[in-house]
Amino acid sequence: MGRLPMESCKGTVTELQQSPTEGRPASDAHPPQTYSLKELINKFNYIHFLDGTITACFRHKRYDTILSLLIKPQPCTDNNLICSWHSSHELQRKLQEHHFQHLLVNDGQNALVVNPQVVEINRHTLHFILPKTCEELNSRRFHRYPCSEISAQLIQNGSSFQGALTEFSATSLNIKVKAAPPQTFQWLNPEALAALVLSREGETIYSTECTILKQSCGQNTRPLC
Repeated sequence: MGRLPMESCKGTVTELQQSPTEGRPASDAHPPQTYSLKELINKFNYIHFLDGTITACFRHKRYDTILSLLIKPQPCTDNNLICSWHSSHELQRKLQEHHFQHLLVNDGQNALVVNPQVVEINRHTLHFILPKTCEELNSRRFHRYPCSEISAQLIQNGSSFQGALTEFSATSLNIKVKAAPPQTFQWLNPEALAALVLSREGETIYSTECTILKQSCGQNTRPLC
């Protein structure tokens, strides 16, 4: 595969520039599951009850990179969703440099892509009008590109998991990591941001902030998306 971008950017997912004819085509045999507005509202209220977060994704106006920021949903009774920022670090600069793209709602098992209408986004709150339906994130709909010889390091809450990049698409990066004792995969929190560093032959070629959308079973090694 071609060399990954050398620039460092923050994002949940990253579009890597490849020819649309490369990679293997996505399968249409597994269409994404659709959720109604009522089901989506229930998920937001459940996340609020747990004092959890969702992810707001933004695209850089100049560099086309993706920035993911954690936000906290407030109680929701209709299609109006009000959220507060989880962190205000350099928030004003980030809002000036990026356009809002979509929301990612991750309950630890499924990740939903929500495309709401923006009412207002400022330094204090985010106000959205929710759509009537949303879909589960399904990477099968996109071309996937197998990778080799790319080392991956996933860092979260001071713990570092070593592994390798296995494939990527326009919506996700897939890695396989190892848990070296006393590490356990229970240390990974899907609701918290992590840092991902990709390298080849000891040279860092890409780094990003990310969220863990999905993870498979495995005691010593585990695929993550």
